[in-house]
Amino acid sequence: MNNTLSAVKKPLVVLYQPRKDEEGCVNTPPYALLALAAVLVDEFHVLIFDGALVSEPWRDIDAVCGEQPILAFGVTVITGPPILDARRFSQEARSRYAGTPVVWGGCHPSIDPEGTLRDGCVDFVILGQGEIPFREFLRQRRDGISPSNIPGLCYITDDVVQLTRPIAPQKLSSFPPRPFHLVDLSKYVRNINTIGKCIVYITSQGCPYQCYFCSDTALYGTHWSGYAVEEMIRDVRMLYCLDISFLMIFDNNFFVNRMRVLEFCRQLQKEGLQLRWQADICVDQILNEFSSQDLAEIRAAGGEVFFVGAESGSNDVLELLNKRITRDDTIAAAQKCRDAGIRVIYSFMTGFPGIYREEFRDTITLCNQLAQEDNTNEIILCTYTPYPGTELYRQFQHLLETPRSLSEWGQWSVFAVKGNWIDSMHKTRIRNASVCLCAVYGFFPWHSLQLMASKYSVVRLFLAPFKAVASWRLRHQRFRFHIERHIYSFVELVLRPLFL
Repeated sequence: MNNTLSAVKKPLVVLYQPRKDEEGCVNTPPYALLALAAVLVDEFHVLIFDGALVSEPWRDIDAVCGEQPILAFGVTVITGPPILDARRFSQEARSRYAGTPVVWGGCHPSIDPEGTLRDGCVDFVILGQGEIPFREFLRQRRDGISPSNIPGLCYITDDVVQLTRPIAPQKLSSFPPRPFHLVDLSKYVRNINTIGKCIVYITSQGCPYQCYFCSDTALYGTHWSGYAVEEMIRDVRMLYCLDISFLMIFDNNFFVNRMRVLEFCRQLQKEGLQLRWQADICVDQILNEFSSQDLAEIRAAGGEVFFVGAESGSNDVLELLNKRITRDDTIAAAQKCRDAGIRVIYSFMTGFPGIYREEFRDTITLCNQLAQEDNTNEIILCTYTPYPGTELYRQFQHLLETPRSLSEWGQWSVFAVKGNWIDSMHKTRIRNASVCLCAVYGFFPWHSLQLMASKYSVVRLFLAPFKAVASWRLRHQRFRFHIERHIYSFVELVLRPLFL
């Protein structure tokens, strides 16, 4: 990270991105904090630290800040494992810098400000889009004014939580460019066996759809805005200098503005930026908003992978989710992408109350159909987890063992079967189906074994029949036994020490 203090003594602000998992293996640039920093750097000295990159953040913070007072700590937090690291950081901040406020923003504190504030490790919460409220908060602190009357700012006074209405989201194009010089982007470049050197990039905020399972609607409603193509190309030029070959665009919905997407493609080609890339797109966008010619143009500009939230093979579940598509639409979109030469990664959820057995069967059936349409497609299966602030969370809250603390919210994850409405045998089926898909498509943790197989023929010979078994289990929906888990454990214990 490029964190140094300049000679000009602007008030110092420390921003922290908590690690996204407890091991610190998931690594993406701190785009939310860079967006904040964009409106702060003219008036404040901003330092950004990432928990995934530093094992002891306080050693680095103390080394950089020295004796200079810190005006405030800002932490961006989403529901799930990042909460655990965010709490540790915030507790340490309050202990080391008594009187310096800790401010949380992001998805989780925006949805549950009272629970966040009453945990005791956070002084203020900012709801929704935080750029303007956080800047005003810092200005009042700098000027010796007790922060108040700031839209979206929440805090506790006399044991009463003071909640204020957040500001309406502003267009991203109204903010200054993100100050990428504040972070060392080279540390976020990953070398993935199947795609090469890559980095995550974000170009927009929000989504105009109203899917009932998505917490994004609780933050931004149906508001969507994206950076201008000129700024995107300027960013991509900079990222290209990191010797990457693949760009992982992690927008919630990259394809909202058709003309923006096509202009981005044209400018990539005009600039001679030989990058391959992937981005999220909806089924109905593939069918109704982008023509076959558009898809061909996207493919020619390096857009070789679509990430599609197909969600379910059950039309009843798709209606429950307010997806506004059917399973036949997903198949039609798959055919259109196949004809354009675009590979698709499909994401599915299963485990919905009342119908989880039937919808699980329908979803696995659709997964098999999609694999037949194009054997280059990949499929991810997660367990449905109700997230706070969503319509489905409100519908199913009476069935949940709702977390009672921030620490418990830190255990909330789509990779853990939380639904107490699912019987234990079916939970086993869900886990084993998910592991089968990981084995077939080489997802974590199987990707490390695929890497061994690409280097050593004996490992390849060992794994090939078990991949075939996993494929057979998917086709015939036989998920009672933990076959792949035992195979993986054996390879990890016996083969890995021999070959890596």
